[in-house]
Amino acid sequence: MVHRVHDVTGLPPRPWSRRRFLKASSLATLGAMVPTAGWAAASRPRPAAQRTSQQATSTVRLLGQAGSGEERPITDFAVEFKDQTGTEVLIAPQPWQDLMTKIQADLASGAPTFDVFWSDLEFAYTVWPNLIPLNDLIAETNYPMDGFFPSVVAYGLNIGGQGDKRFGLPIMTDTQMVWHRPSLTGDTFPTTWDDFDALCRDLTAGDQYALGNAGDVPQGIGRFLSRYWSIPGTRLFDADWNPLINGEEGIAALEMYKRQALAYSPPGFQAWNYTDALNAFLVGQVAIHEGWPEAALPSLNNPDQSTLGEDWYAAAYPEGGSTQLVQHNLILFNHASDPRAAFDFMAYATNREQAARIINEYFVDTPRQDVWEQVLPTNAVAQKFYPGWSQAMSVARPFGRGLPQWVELFIAIGEAVTNVLAETQTVKEALDTTAARWKTSIDQARPDFPYEELAGI
Repeated sequence: MVHRVHDVTGLPPRPWSRRRFLKASSLATLGAMVPTAGWAAASRPRPAAQRTSQQATSTVRLLGQAGSGEERPITDFAVEFKDQTGTEVLIAPQPWQDLMTKIQADLASGAPTFDVFWSDLEFAYTVWPNLIPLNDLIAETNYPMDGFFPSVVAYGLNIGGQGDKRFGLPIMTDTQMVWHRPSLTGDTFPTTWDDFDALCRDLTAGDQYALGNAGDVPQGIGRFLSRYWSIPGTRLFDADWNPLINGEEGIAALEMYKRQALAYSPPGFQAWNYTDALNAFLVGQVAIHEGWPEAALPSLNNPDQSTLGEDWYAAAYPEGGSTQLVQHNLILFNHASDPRAAFDFMAYATNREQAARIINEYFVDTPRQDVWEQVLPTNAVAQKFYPGWSQAMSVARPFGRGLPQWVELFIAIGEAVTNVLAETQTVKEALDTTAARWKTSIDQARPDFPYEELAGI
């Protein structure tokens, strides 16, 4: 029996009702709905911060992702920021699956409510015309843009074909990894898919299984992409936005994932969501977990959730398999009532000092590579996690870079993987259907800039 993990949240994206997600993600669903945000001032107690000499009286309103790893630190930082500056920061967290509808409804209302938004980088692909480029504010305040992972810096540019304009400050980054138990897998994790297969075969016997996979729509996407992007030269589209996902490489990658998932996962895994899959690893039912640091790190370091103790390690995928780069940014709307106060909070929440706290206090993966390396000698968790994660981050890629319709395409490939695991479609049928859906969506609003996909930074 797989027990529920408590508070395993912040996964990008989260499990949802399919109908509800499709309704929320449709770019045509603007409606006249204005979000009823239920504003709440951040109230989590923190030690008093030292006040600055200049007090402000502004109010900054944030809309962002409920349950994300950075929600807790953002909430705490808001308390400190008010104490230091007098600026009140009101936070309206919403479920991931509701964010696109909420943000578009707010913009369409004629009287937008929110000053700042935080969640996935890809939301800016849709709303960038409503954002303030941050380049001037970064320069004016000497905000430190050095020290981030190169992939974070590179993929934060050219949003909407806007070249060097930067629309967000990164606060969290994530990419799927392979979590394993060295007592079963050995200290060195396989670096080829053939060796990965051999290890999974050896670890699957009786009621012990190698893999803990989830069968719901969002979670198969990264597992498929890790195998697809491990094939040299693979891309989601050509430069003219024509889908490539259903070519020979895509078919081979999804066939590999199907075979491994069906052969090495516990029976009934197709009905699991991400919490179930992670919990199977935490309680020792499976030896290997493909998943997100944002959820795995806090759980592995909570003895009420994990039975593994120190018997875990994190590795990059074999053969340079890259997965989706999840980059959560704070972005600033051009209708903000006090843009400078809003930016000052964004900068406060994402500076180096807070990045170190995000690692040490919250077990969340900061995008600041230099801070990870600073805490590495004294942080035992970082020593088990960071070497593999830095390798994974060097090849991670965002999904559908620059495409406003990215949500529609994202759910389409997720449904394809789910259908393949449920054996309701063949791999070729599922990928052909996905490519056709992608093409239809893109043809409705084809970008006027070429598609770019960097195969590692």
